[in-house]
Amino acid sequence: MLPKLLARDLGIAALAALVFLGAESLHAWAPGPLTAVLTLLLTVAAGYVVGYLVHEWGHFAGARMAGSAIALNDWRSLFLFRFDMERNSPVQFLSLGWGGNLSPWVYAAVLAAALGSGTLARAGLLIAAFAGALFVNLVELPILSRVARGEEWSFQTTGAYYARQGGIALLVAAGGVWLLAA
Repeated sequence: MLPKLLARDLGIAALAALVFLGAESLHAWAPGPLTAVLTLLLTVAAGYVVGYLVHEWGHFAGARMAGSAIALNDWRSLFLFRFDMERNSPVQFLSLGWGGNLSPWVYAAVLAAALGSGTLARAGLLIAAFAGALFVNLVELPILSRVARGEEWSFQTTGAYYARQGGIALLVAAGGVWLLAA
């Protein structure tokens, strides 16, 4: 199952790279306000999709490094695996969490170093990478903090929390995108 998941995500990342290259070419070929908006929309979407995949694989790597009990999901699932809260320790949960929270920052830093921000498309990709990393941290770091302090946490109690934190994080990330694009 792991090779299928890896192939799926590499294929998605390749498509995102093609979207980025197409958007960059479009804006270079026909600069203007409409292509600028389209370029930003396409590259932010491409950057976010790859950032999400990097985040999920970061969770997977963190869980595997800690020897966590996990079960791989079907290739059609948005999530790579299921983390067994009953069989895993808080330390294993923290390893899973840190993997998913640090990996988007690595992705953003690698993009920034490799591409720079010389074009609107590159700026859009970087905006998505950094806003995505910020979003993930705003949502998940409070959970990791609770677990690190010894509080109980289960996936059944996360619905309302994710809705509240996700809304706040989305507003903060959107504000950051707006500031960077302005």
